[in-house]
Amino acid sequence: MEKLRPNESRSRHVLALLWIILMLEMILLVSNYLQYDLLNTVINDGDYTFEELEANDLRVGLLGIIYLIAFLTSGFLFIRWFRRAYFNLHVKVKFLNQSEGWAAGAWFVPFINLFRPYQIMKELFIETRLYVKRFFGKELDLSSSWVLSWWVLWLISGVLGRISLGFLKKENTVENLLDSTMIDMTINLLGIPLALITIYVVRKYAIAEQIMYDLCVEEEKIQSSLKSDLL
Repeated sequence: MEKLRPNESRSRHVLALLWIILMLEMILLVSNYLQYDLLNTVINDGDYTFEELEANDLRVGLLGIIYLIAFLTSGFLFIRWFRRAYFNLHVKVKFLNQSEGWAAGAWFVPFINLFRPYQIMKELFIETRLYVKRFFGKELDLSSSWVLSWWVLWLISGVLGRISLGFLKKENTVENLLDSTMIDMTINLLGIPLALITIYVVRKYAIAEQIMYDLCVEEEKIQSSLKSDLL
């Protein structure tokens, strides 16, 4: 029989990267506003220098690379944590809606990635709470009410990201860059509550999962002790 696997360190790594993402969203919001202001100056024939343009391009490019690295790293760590959490729930609850592999694969399959990760996250919250209450008589503070908000913000942010990329693929004009920058600022504004809600959701489940893990380990020790006494 499979045993629960520790997931606490994975949750800590995810949370650390999410705080970095939150900080970067705020920095990028300021950076994109500065670019927006500079582009408006260019369009309206205001005073600007080529040094200002070069400094802006350097800042935006550097921050973009840093954010991309942080985003990909946080995504990788999140999926590792997410899959381990679903694996652990599978160990204790036999009739879940998806196989454990979908906790990772669902993020990469077109159309399915629009709803299945949300379904799995909600199932983690609901089934973990029910399992601990049923077998240990303990009530967990594990409401799934914020899971929908997390997922809606994630989807909206993804749609806006595609729209922003669409502008960048168009003719390289100041007007298109200005439109793209406005969308990027909107993404940053959404990214701040998205990061905060994601931190909340991950932290809430990580605490509940650790309680479940500790209870199950203690139960196994008691059962092992009883078997030893009988022998």
